[in-house]
Amino acid sequence: MTIKTETKAGSKAKSPIFETVHETALDLHLLGFIDQRKMRKFDILCQEAIPEI
Repeated sequence: MTIKTETKAGSKAKSPIFETVHETALDLHLLGFIDQRKMRKFDILCQEAIPEI
């Protein structure tokens, strides 16, 4: 069974380290060790902000 673990379209990690941290957090979330609320915090921490138009 393959689970798609990509982030939102168009978002990029701040750095390779943040990308790895986010990927690990996502894996833990998919396994049930991190809840949705905590995962959102990792999303904010690790992903670049979307520029305002």
